[in-house]
Amino acid sequence: RAAGEATVAHVLAANVDLALLTAPLPEPNGRQIERLAALAQADGVPVALVLTKSDLDPEADRTAAGMARELGIVDSVALSPRTGDGVAVLRTLVTPGTTTVLLGPSGAGKSTLVNALLGEERQATGAIREHDGRGRHTTVTRELIALPGGALLIDTPGIREVGLWDGAGETYADIDELAASCRFSDCGHETEPGCAVRETVDAERIEAWRKLAREQKWVDDRRAAASEREARGRS
Repeated sequence: RAAGEATVAHVLAANVDLALLTAPLPEPNGRQIERLAALAQADGVPVALVLTKSDLDPEADRTAAGMARELGIVDSVALSPRTGDGVAVLRTLVTPGTTTVLLGPSGAGKSTLVNALLGEERQATGAIREHDGRGRHTTVTRELIALPGGALLIDTPGIREVGLWDGAGETYADIDELAASCRFSDCGHETEPGCAVRETVDAERIEAWRKLAREQKWVDDRRAAASEREARGRS
């Protein structure tokens, strides 16, 4: 959904085979990654997790694997274009004949990743901020880039707001599967006895699922109201 109060769609990329969800270490925002995964998977696009600036976190590989496991993402990599660690692993995900899009916040190092995959300093990158070690916002347009070996990569500007439009796809498949074992068929996974979800899933993830469900309902209601107004206008 486009930023602001208007209920309209905002296309991030088209004809995509894989979405690389990027976030910077040492403190990646798991809830934002979860939302980006929901956006991609709602349209049937597979996702992989890419945590950048691994040189800032001695437990980078463990952090990436743990976050991916929590979010139900199969492929993950922690890397540092500055040192070269993990870049070779990333290249195995970006395969010839496919189109991959980079999604993530400003300062996550997306353009630096592009340069690492290209083997040249083509994309502009910003200096690191001294107070938090984050990169600066530099990319302002989307660009389709041909990588050596025949893969295509879309570099995108940083995403400030991650609003749903067509649901969350398979992002919360674990919750949906566990919900079938709840004692009550209409269990809200709050205080009901015999809740299989609450016994297994982290409370923060359940709250994120609940929040996205409320948000999607709001979007659906707004879209339905707009369609009704349009139909009345035509009649």
